[in-house]
Amino acid sequence: MDKIGHLVMTKSLSGNIHRAHKAALLFGSILPDLLVYTYLEGHTWEATFEQITKQMKALEAKGRGGSFSYLKLGWILHYVEDYFTYPHNTIFEGTIPEHYAYEKKMTKWMREGALEQMSLPSCKKLDSAAEVEERLQELHDRYLSQKMCYENDMAYMRQMVSEILNCYAEIFVRKSEFAHFMEWVRKKVGIMTGFVS
Repeated sequence: MDKIGHLVMTKSLSGNIHRAHKAALLFGSILPDLLVYTYLEGHTWEATFEQITKQMKALEAKGRGGSFSYLKLGWILHYVEDYFTYPHNTIFEGTIPEHYAYEKKMTKWMREGALEQMSLPSCKKLDSAAEVEERLQELHDRYLSQKMCYENDMAYMRQMVSEILNCYAEIFVRKSEFAHFMEWVRKKVGIMTGFVS
């Protein structure tokens, strides 16, 4: 998908994310297209799936829900969106110009209202990066068995991106609540011992 397509797709699903975090998420969703070195390995499942799943696990372990976490999440979503874009899959036998033409037409189709006409997907609840990885594999396998067209690209992409956004929103909330709890514990322990910071 081209940069505008990534922005349109990610923004359409970003919902109630805080304004600063949404800006970071959107920037992250186009960042791989801005960095030339990412084209050396490509934006395909075969070239990046293992790396992206490692990044998902690292974000689960270390992400705190700040702008940098959302930037990294946007980066991950970029690749996930590409996994469900026909020219980014090995079954595509076209040329580079045909690849770009497909993406441009798909973005035009999205911007002309196709996304608004599609209902939001019913999301499966995912609680961890491991569950996201498993679900991504399941949906990608199913996607590859379907007819390759904009409608299927969008349907599978929206499904997976929505599920990832919901999962990481929950992870970030849990981490934030735990951090607040630990801060409270530190203050209580400090009061009891006389070492208040």
